[in-house]
Amino acid sequence: MRFGGPVLVIHGDGHEYTVDTPFHGSHGNVLTNVFRVEVPGAADIQAVRIRIDLNAPTVFAFEIIAPN
Repeated sequence: MRFGGPVLVIHGDGHEYTVDTPFHGSHGNVLTNVFRVEVPGAADIQAVRIRIDLNAPTVFAFEIIAPN
């Protein structure tokens, strides 16, 4: 919580594509510098492209890439 820069948390436990921003901490507080991405999986395996632009208002951009 002391780190002021952007933080990206990536996981796949629920196997649904989800982007949480702003992220809510364990006490319900809003962590505006934390972004959470849950990647798809199981029966719906797809890739997620993450773009990072330190000069953009939103540092992280996400895009689902369907399999060919």
